[in-house]
Amino acid sequence: MEHATDWKPSGQPPVCSSTQVHSLPWCSITGTGVYWSLVNPVTIPEKPGMRSVLSLSSSTDLVNWTLHGDILRDDSPWAVQYTGFQYVDWLFDGPDMLAAVRMGFNGSHNFHDANYLTFHRIRDYEKGVSPVKEAAP
Repeated sequence: MEHATDWKPSGQPPVCSSTQVHSLPWCSITGTGVYWSLVNPVTIPEKPGMRSVLSLSSSTDLVNWTLHGDILRDDSPWAVQYTGFQYVDWLFDGPDMLAAVRMGFNGSHNFHDANYLTFHRIRDYEKGVSPVKEAAP
């Protein structure tokens, strides 16, 4: 499967995905011409595999994406090694977005080995979200 960041306009538009593999294998469209996704943006360029930030994003063409704020974020010194917000599954619920997030957090063996499965309601997702300082399951 191609990733949105790898897609070339001459090809078939990809199934939406995040900036990190496995964070979200698809996205949905609300009927407005806007695609929405939950992604793991890389905020530390030296750590391209990081998953310690989960953000709301949108696109109108599946090529250019806009970040609208963080849903979950861990800025602790050990976050890149021990925190992962990943394998997100979500759906629309009226004006809200519901998300289940597999998390390696707060005592996990590493960022990938989940020790939490959390549920989140992103109210009025189209209005964006306020930045989150630190995740607290």
